[in-house]
Amino acid sequence: MAKNKTKQKTPAAVFGEKKPGKIAQAESHILSVSSRLGYKRLHLWMLAFLRPGEALKSIPEKPDPKEVAWNLLIFYLLFYVMFAITTAMVVAPAQGNSSGQIPAGLNFADPQVLFRLLLVAPCINTLAMLFTLWLLYLCARLVSGKAGYWRFAYAVSCTFCGWMAALSILFAAATTMASLALLFPAYTLLGALVGALVGFAILLLALAGLAVFLWGVYSAFRMIKAVHSLSSFRSALSMAGTVALVLMLNEVLIFASRQMGRY
Repeated sequence: MAKNKTKQKTPAAVFGEKKPGKIAQAESHILSVSSRLGYKRLHLWMLAFLRPGEALKSIPEKPDPKEVAWNLLIFYLLFYVMFAITTAMVVAPAQGNSSGQIPAGLNFADPQVLFRLLLVAPCINTLAMLFTLWLLYLCARLVSGKAGYWRFAYAVSCTFCGWMAALSILFAAATTMASLALLFPAYTLLGALVGALVGFAILLLALAGLAVFLWGVYSAFRMIKAVHSLSSFRSALSMAGTVALVLMLNEVLIFASRQMGRY
């Protein structure tokens, strides 16, 4: 008699995250690399970005609030570093050539500009994101969300950091290629060929960045759904409610600032 073989469910099947084989293989390769780097925080970020349901098992019920703040600070620091590099390579030189001088706010040789960009701005945005996550938490609780605030905030912040880590890798590759293209004079045949190849490669990286961005939105949605044990509809409803609240608060602040400017 043939023995009945019972198949064990994979973590993806347990958490309802069935994916095509190629995507699952790509995720496994990325997670394998992140685990070999020896930085546990990075591995958790990538796990939260790629497999939120599985990452949730590694997130404690009551995480340290400082870990949430640290994750968000790293997220915004990476963002502003990429912004500074892009501005230094593209925006500032273009404006400097047209006006004869680089605008004061884009002069990265000024220590005060770097201080505001790389320290003040990330700290302010971290506080703003903690407030935004609180609004999202309230919206999720209104539709029967079950997680505590700090566990929810830590889970979502890990997803954000994995998202930004993936974008940072693509950005680093694009800036490296752009820098290499500068080594070849554009007026030569070789320089024109290298420039065309680099331009095509950067276009592909930009498309990959768009895919990563959209995947990040999807991962945040899945993490909210998993950590609060919500249905897809209620998760989407909580996100839509948060967006509406943020837009409303933004309009109120703009109106208040205009009114104050009259006096």
